[in-house]
Amino acid sequence: MFRKIAGFIALLLSGAWWLGLGREFVKAYLFDRILHMLNPYIHAITVEWLFNYGPPAVLTGLGLYLLLRHGRKSPEQSPPRAATAGPPPTIETPEKPPDPASLPPRNVSLLNAIWRAHMGCWGQRKKLSLQDDHPNTEAVHFFQVCDEIRQHAFEGTLPVWGRRKGFSLFEPIPRKFWLNRAIQADLVIRQASEETWIYFTHALEVGDVPGAKSKEWEDFMTNKETVERLWPAPPKDFPQV
Repeated sequence: MFRKIAGFIALLLSGAWWLGLGREFVKAYLFDRILHMLNPYIHAITVEWLFNYGPPAVLTGLGLYLLLRHGRKSPEQSPPRAATAGPPPTIETPEKPPDPASLPPRNVSLLNAIWRAHMGCWGQRKKLSLQDDHPNTEAVHFFQVCDEIRQHAFEGTLPVWGRRKGFSLFEPIPRKFWLNRAIQADLVIRQASEETWIYFTHALEVGDVPGAKSKEWEDFMTNKETVERLWPAPPKDFPQV
């Protein structure tokens, strides 16, 4: 506020100078008495140029500087910019790996668990038709089982282990793994299949190719008792699929 007032006063003084209110006062007491006594030649040049044009030019420049500077704020004084519209950023916390001692034993392959959940008993498989022109309810059920196993693994209700490619140590599969990976049911459904095929449903990180096989983990295993609890065997008099 002070700078704005000072700039306004400087502009008024500059205007008053051009009108002659201050010029005659300075000329009578400064230029005529002091400069003329020192050097008459300097006095003539000063009166012609410096006296007539110098002070108003300085006052005008000072007034404009103060007024314009008042309207500009330093970066420290500028208010922070408003955030762009959109959802607030999510801070992803790393998943804490489960304590192996708190998990049930790893005692059955995930492939056998898939067939157990579908057939209702261990150690059995059957050929299922995948022809589109002849819908097979058993094949549809098999695909549903694969989706259910993925869901339980993601929720943590079905523990799943695996070995990193090139390693011999089994580790619990992180739940985040199943966020964009699923069981390739149309390959696992084959009677002779000996591998649990996992593929990318969509890309979340660089290198994820939708539809491609996920090769980070292999030799998937789970817990037999948990599978039996999640997919109870049908009654003996109930026809199995």
